[in-house]
Amino acid sequence: MPKWRKRKVFIRAFHLTNPDCADLLLKKDNELRRIIDTKQIPCADKTRNAVMRSAIWQYYNEDLRMSVIDIDVTKGDTKSIWEKLQKYLPLYSLFQSDRKNSDGDSVKYKTFSRKL
Repeated sequence: MPKWRKRKVFIRAFHLTNPDCADLLLKKDNELRRIIDTKQIPCADKTRNAVMRSAIWQYYNEDLRMSVIDIDVTKGDTKSIWEKLQKYLPLYSLFQSDRKNSDGDSVKYKTFSRKL
């Protein structure tokens, strides 16, 4: 993989596909406020993105059009979602042993006898 290419991470999720509210996780606060103001959506707190998103989703509750999609978590507020999820994922390490094993290796068994 070339050094200039950034890694893309996607989360496969059962998520909204209605074009009016599908990409809310990628929108900034001013874009969310604009949607709330133009559609006259009731919102308790226009300073918190999570509250604004929730209000918009509630507004479109009857027509969310849910389906399985891939969400890019390398941009917008989705970065914080990915950082939180990483804490719950197991860590794996790949390593190579000092000595290469092959099918031709002979296996020597030692038998131990005990006196009773």
